[in-house]
Amino acid sequence: MIPIKPLFLSSIAGTTLLLATVGTASENSVVIEAEDFATSTSWTTVVDSSASGGVYATVAVNTLSDRTLTPASYNVETPAAGTYYLYARAYAPTYEPRRNLFMPDQNDSFFIFDGFNGAPDLSLPANDERVNEFFPDDVMGADQWGWLNASAGISVEKGATIDSPEYKYVSAAPGVETLNIAGREDDTRIDVFVLSLDASLTASELNALVGLVPEPSSAALLLTSVLGMFRRKR
Repeated sequence: MIPIKPLFLSSIAGTTLLLATVGTASENSVVIEAEDFATSTSWTTVVDSSASGGVYATVAVNTLSDRTLTPASYNVETPAAGTYYLYARAYAPTYEPRRNLFMPDQNDSFFIFDGFNGAPDLSLPANDERVNEFFPDDVMGADQWGWLNASAGISVEKGATIDSPEYKYVSAAPGVETLNIAGREDDTRIDVFVLSLDASLTASELNALVGLVPEPSSAALLLTSVLGMFRRKR
């Protein structure tokens, strides 16, 4: 059973603090709610009960190749020195409102930058710094939340390849670091980031870290229904 809220987080002056940990994954990880940016440009928050904490972050500006227009910064307290992997829980909505079309591949990308305090490397093509193409069914699928390991360039649930620069984040010592990202395609939804010393966290481990309990499977629902009928007949 996945525990509910095994990690207690607080945001003080834009800094995500690790207040309590349970198990190896949480001892090596920091949870960052996407809406808890210390500074941002053109980012907005949307209430959604399916998101961690009931809120996700998105941008209303379609920048595509300009990594400087929609920056967001997060101050995070790393629990230990080491190399951190960046995970993100994201969602590619099918409907593309700018064009009034159903185009999930127009809502499935954002920018990340190399290392803590990272900034856009304008000597590189913009495509080299984007996390992109996580909408296909063999990766995640549109209109559903899924986990990405951006630092390994894969989707967590299915292990499929995603278009990502695979940047790592090195902390020389425990303390506050700054994570910088930027929006790319408007309406891409980002729920939560996890920075972890563990390079291969599973979806179950990530959900436990952020306090999400997965919906029961159809088989589990059927079993519950049958057991309920059996109890009523006794």
